[in-house]
Amino acid sequence: GRAALIRPWIFRDTASVLGGGDIPPPPDPPAVLENYLGFLLDLCPHQWLLERFMGFCFWFFQNWDFALYMWRKVRKERELEGAFQKALELVREAGPMIPYPVRPFLFK
Repeated sequence: GRAALIRPWIFRDTASVLGGGDIPPPPDPPAVLENYLGFLLDLCPHQWLLERFMGFCFWFFQNWDFALYMWRKVRKERELEGAFQKALELVREAGPMIPYPVRPFLFK
């Protein structure tokens, strides 16, 4: 459910553990944002881009204890490029993600 919204790579991690391996390190947060934006630009109608990116950020930021702060900063942006740049800045400064188990603490 929501854990996959927060950590889209949870299925990779689950497969590794079920196969007898360790949990792999998480992907680079800026790369996750860049990949998601690329998918959006390829697949999403233009009028929905900002809304969809904001929705992703709402969940993705819950990988850090100060998700609400991050969300509020990005939510102030009114253009996709500004929101993307602010999100990149925040995840670069955020430090390591919280460890498993991942649990949502903000809900829509």
